[in-house]
Amino acid sequence: MSAPPVHGSGSSRLAVAIVVVGAASLLALAVAGLAFLLLRAPGEAVRHTGESVVKVAESAYEFGKKIARDIDSALHFTPRVTVGQTVVVEKNTPILELVTTRRQFSHRYQWTNTWLHSTKTIVFDGEFIARAGFDLKEQFAIGIEEKTLAVSVTLPPPKVLSVELVSFKTADDSGWWNRISQEDKDQVINQALAAARAEAARSDLPRQAKTMLEEQLKGIIEKNGGRISYFSSGAEPREGRK
Repeated sequence: MSAPPVHGSGSSRLAVAIVVVGAASLLALAVAGLAFLLLRAPGEAVRHTGESVVKVAESAYEFGKKIARDIDSALHFTPRVTVGQTVVVEKNTPILELVTTRRQFSHRYQWTNTWLHSTKTIVFDGEFIARAGFDLKEQFAIGIEEKTLAVSVTLPPPKVLSVELVSFKTADDSGWWNRISQEDKDQVINQALAAARAEAARSDLPRQAKTMLEEQLKGIIEKNGGRISYFSSGAEPREGRK
């Protein structure tokens, strides 16, 4: 006796097949979507990172240009400005020297000369004006750290740039046969001026000139949103031109 036929078995197999195919399709789509995201994500990250780096650099470049403009407005020259290894602004110095402080002072100089036991003397009392600052032919540069806007400033060494004789008076005493001449008086003036220059160079005037410039630069940099990292300069303060 044969078994009765099973109705609907073909339909069941078809339904199962459809479910399996659908599940496989969904799985394939999911895998493809995941693969797309995985492949796309690094590119997107690189693109966003690149855009961020460019924006940071552009912000630092504009900061450097603003500093240069403000320094030129205040001090009438432009230092060299770099962001990292990139030169943003080239140095421009229409003036050769930057005077940041001046001082008036008195100086006495005494000169004597003896010949055949006859001594002549000149006492020189002078009023002078000393000017101190920086020789702009030397290095003057500003470096900017791109991300933090930390600023390092390299200055020339501060020094006495000039000493001017404003007024003077002399008291002289000639020897019996060793008389004071005009040549003696001219010599005393030159020697007194040299002594006054040396006195100004030994004073705190060069350091005061450096302090005043640093305060000006610090104000300009902080006003534009930066901060001073450090100042550096060349040799110790020294005397300027004769």
